[in-house]
Amino acid sequence: MDDFVRPYRNGNLAPGPASPIAFFAPENPYGAVAMQPPFWDRWHALDTLGLALPMMGYPQAAERTLPNGRHIQQFERGWFGTQEAPDPWNIVALFPTEWPDEATPQT
Repeated sequence: MDDFVRPYRNGNLAPGPASPIAFFAPENPYGAVAMQPPFWDRWHALDTLGLALPMMGYPQAAERTLPNGRHIQQFERGWFGTQEAPDPWNIVALFPTEWPDEATPQT
């Protein structure tokens, strides 16, 4: 793959900077928020069943890594994170107590 092509949904290619396997949800109202495996794998599998938007929603922020090494990403329905388990159990919804500090609602 050349340096000016990035993977896109359903195997289509979109022009842009190359990145380590980044995928983008089509028609995302939050813009081009990158998803990488395993977040993309889960979202895309649910999307093929018509369940991605009801269960996860669109991604709102790029993936990040917590100090403990866990990868997390914010979606419309909440924060999702990785865990040591085989697919499809490697992505789970996080409890509000597991959200990053800046995601905690202010009261």
